[in-house]
Formats: sequence, structure tokens, C-alpha cells
Amino acid sequence: MNLLDQTKTLAKSALQVLYMAKEAGGNPKQAAHTQETLEEAMQMMKEVVEDLTTTLNEAVSAVGVVGGMVDSITQAINQLDEGPVGEPEGTFVDYQTTMVKTAKAIAVTVQEMVTKSTTNPDELGILANQLTNDYGQLAQEAKLAALTTENKEISSHIKHRVQELGHGCAALVTKAGALQCSPSNAYTKKELIESMRKVSEKVSGLEGGDGVVRCLVLAALQAGNRGTQACITAASAISGIVADLNTTIMFATAGTLNLENSETFADHREGILKTAKVLVEDTKVLVQNATASQEKLAQAAQSSVSTITHLAEVVKLGAASLGSEDPETQVMVVTSLLKTVKTVEDEATKGMWVLEAMIEHIHQELAVFSSSVPPAKVSTPEDFIHMMKCITMATAKAVAAGNLCRQEDVIAMANLSRCAIADMLRA
Repeated sequence: MNLLDQTKTLAKSALQVLYMAKEAGGNPKQAAHTQETLEEAMQMMKEVVEDLTTTLNEAVSAVGVVGGMVDSITQAINQLDEGPVGEPEGTFVDYQTTMVKTAKAIAVTVQEMVTKSTTNPDELGILANQLTNDYGQLAQEAKLAALTTENKEISSHIKHRVQELGHGCAALVTKAGALQCSPSNAYTKKELIESMRKVSEKVSGLEGGDGVVRCLVLAALQAGNRGTQACITAASAISGIVADLNTTIMFATAGTLNLENSETFADHREGILKTAKVLVEDTKVLVQNATASQEKLAQAAQSSVSTITHLAEVVKLGAASLGSEDPETQVMVVTSLLKTVKTVEDEATKGMWVLEAMIEHIHQELAVFSSSVPPAKVSTPEDFIHMMKCITMATAKAVAAGNLCRQEDVIAMANLSRCAIADMLRA
């Protein structure tokens, strides 16, 4: 009945488009007047066609006919190699986020197909149709993500991973249709389960023996964010170095920091100075590359951590060579390095700390907003409109900061957003 109703609606929409086109045709005065109405009628007809197509796909999939779905997946695979239709509106991070959600949706659908293959094979067609739609969306997002990344190798890797997943999805849809037509065929069921396993491997794989799931498609995406990931890893590594230096200071203060051999501080002095100079240069490069490509940022972060680790080792040896008879000098040497390490850590992560502080401040403002205590003053609608303009400006700043990836822009955006949201909640 639904199919007949939608067909009837489509016929009416097409008739409306013809009437409006006839009224506007050949009459310049009427054309300007009826153009908007004609566009609305065409948009309505387009939506009806999409609804009818969805209904037909669901009806066909319900009886195990999957040829159209396989064709749709194949078309989505081929579109990944086609040129761009227009300029992408979002950033790589935007498309990365949506791809994460879509990949997870595909994983959920595959798991449901595993269950239905045993309990209710008749529903496999509906799930196959859902898998087809999800993959089509993933392929479209992957194409945009590949266009917005700066690294050609990463772009190619994303396309390759998604195309591999597409071939697996096409095979799975075919096997689902075969099992739906012959639910009691044990060989077909075995092939279906094997196809499901392959698709699951394409989407996710086990990393080591710890059971941590790593999405292979998402691994290609994360490569496009190498710089950010490297900074997070660097911050963690530096935190470990800071803890180690604090322990060394504790031993020096207690007078128990001794060297096992007969080396003197002069033996380590040259190595300390040389490594310290390298760290200065690495820190400069890290600051400069905060606005450069992800590849350069990752290299700078990794180089800084490597140099800091080496410097920490030579300074600890140098401090120990001073002997426990002079604990104050030992503490001074290690403390000087500790301050340097913390400076590098702050430079790499200060934007992140400011964002966390902003989030905490907003949580506090929300708690005050939700409390039963009446506000100190009553705001007018004009005041609230002004606050919303500030929110709009803060949003624009956030988008710009995300595109430029500069620490100072992130800090300025965080402060502006914090004030704008707090003022709006108080209003």
C-alpha cells in the first residue's frame, strides 16, 4: 500500500512540475514570478523519488534480491577514484569524525547480520540494504577526507582501505541474498559467516593480545592527524621524564645520589652542553611547526622528546658524579633541567590545558544555571540577542583556530568562548 501511495504522490509531483514549467515557459514576466514555485515543486518531486527508491530497495532486499545493492556498492567504490565535483566545505578532522561514526555503524550492522543468519535469515535483506547505505556514505566521506589531507600517501591509503572494505561488503551482501533465498543451505551459511569475518577484519583488527580494537580504516585516518597524535604522545613521555627527575631530586636531597664509578662532572659537562643546545633548536622547530603540516609537527615533537630523554640521562649522570657530599649542587643541576623540560611540555600542550580549563568553567556555569537560586538581574530579549551574536563570533573563531592549528589562536578562542557562554547562561 505504501508503494502505491508513493507512486501516486510522485505522479502528482511530476504533474505539478509540468504545470509550473508550462506557466513559466515563453513568458519572461511570469518566469521571474514562478521560478521560486517551480524550484519548490522540483525539490518536492526529488524527495518523493528518493522515498520511493528507498521503499523499492527495502522491498527488493526483503525477498533476497541484492543485485541493485551490489551495483550501488560498486559505484561507490569507483567514485573514490573520480575527480572532485567541487571544493570540500569541511576540514579533514570533520570528515574523520563522520567516518568514525559510519565505520562503527557498519561494524554494528555486520554483528547484527551474524545473529540474524542463525535466528532469522529473512531479515538479512534489510540489514544488507542498511550496510549498502552505510558504505555509500563512508565512501563519500572518504573521498572528501582524501581531498582535504595534505599528504598524498595518506590520501591514497584512505581510498585503498575504503575500497577494500567495499569489495568485502559487496561479497557479504551477495552471500546474504543467497542465504535468504536458501536458509537451510549449510554451505551458503558458512560462506556468509566467512564474508562477515572478512568485512569485520577490514573494519577492525585486534592489536596485540590486549584486546584493544583498532579500526583499519580509521588507522589510515589517524595518519592524517600525525602531528596532533605525536604531541599527545610527547606530552605523555615528558610527564614520565618529569616524574623521573623528581625522583632523582628526592635522592639528591637525601644525600643518596652516588655514581658507581670514578667519573667526574667534567666528563659529562660537554655532553650536557651539547645536548642542551640541541634541545634549544628542537624547541624552536617545535614552535615553528605548530602552524606547519602534520608531518613536520610530528617530526618536531618526536625529535624534542628524544633529545629531552637523552639530556635527562646525561644530567642525571652528571649530578651523580658530583658526589653525595654536595647535595645542594646536585639538586640545583637536576632542578634546572626539570624547569626546562616543563617549559617544553607547556609549549606543546598549553592550548590543550586552556581548552580543559574552559570546559571546566562552562560546567561550573551550567551548575549555577541549573540551580534554584534566582538570577541577580533580569535580561531583556535584546540582551539575549547580543549574547547570541557573541556566541556566533566565538564559533567562527573556533572554526578558524581549528583550520590554522596555532596555539595562540586556540587560547584566544577558548577565552572568548568561555566569556560568551558564561554571559549567555547568566542572561
